Amino acid sequence: MNALAVIAVLFTLGSGLLFVVLLRRLGHLKPNIVRLQLTFRPKSFRKILGLWEEAGVHRYRSTFALDHAFLICYAIAGAAGGAWLASRVENPSFSRDCLPWLLPAAAAFDAVENKLHQVLVARPPGGQPGSMFLAAGVSASAKWALLLVAVPVALHAWLGSAA
Repeated sequence: MNALAVIAVLFTLGSGLLFVVLLRRLGHLKPNIVRLQLTFRPKSFRKILGLWEEAGVHRYRSTFALDHAFLICYAIAGAAGGAWLASRVENPSFSRDCLPWLLPAAAAFDAVENKLHQVLVARPPGGQPGSMFLAAGVSASAKWALLLVAVPVALHAWLGSAA
């Protein structure tokens, strides 16, 4: 196993562990965290926070450091795993070339989303411009789109190399 594969495996394991911890902390919130992430308007955002009540909002606030560690881990795992897979694919292709960048790009959008959400939950309602909510929702949407497309792109790169 080469260094890229070892790094990918270790950071994937770290990502998995941090994901489980985050899920245990936030998995019981109703509506779920993804609903908040994909909120674009102040009224919808505040409505979800209201349904979570103070204890849920406090729990959410307490996970930002863990979420930053998580996004760093999955960015490194994706970059290393994507580079390792790309090195094993002989034929040049768009999927092979973009693969090492998908999860780091998702992590960058995740970091922007986290920072915006930190500001949005720290200030009293009405104290933020609507554009911050929109930017947070767009960042989260881009993150989820990149995360969801990473697997089919990896499969395409891998299967394309066998053709």
